[in-house]
Amino acid sequence: MDEGEKEDLVDITSEKMAIHVEKLEKLFFEKLYSHEPCEKTKKMLCNVVAAALAMPEPIRYIQDKFTYYNRQYYSAKMIAYVAESYVIDTFGATVFLKNVLMEKYL
Repeated sequence: MDEGEKEDLVDITSEKMAIHVEKLEKLFFEKLYSHEPCEKTKKMLCNVVAAALAMPEPIRYIQDKFTYYNRQYYSAKMIAYVAESYVIDTFGATVFLKNVLMEKYL
């Protein structure tokens, strides 16, 4: 592989990673950690990028991180609604939600 091909590979991989990092960035800054200091949230994103670079498939790693954090966000949101609706704490709401969903889908 010549230098031009190597640079193209780096650019293409960086672009593909950046698309998913931007999604993760939006999720972190707007939804998950909007109450946290900007620098702390930025450090978390930097850690994800650094960890991705150590992986055999960095793009896949970032995609998986986004999926994980996105699921956590929506799960917590549903738990909060169940807790408020049934006037129970979040632990009780979590157990209730799990039980109801397990009965429906298993």
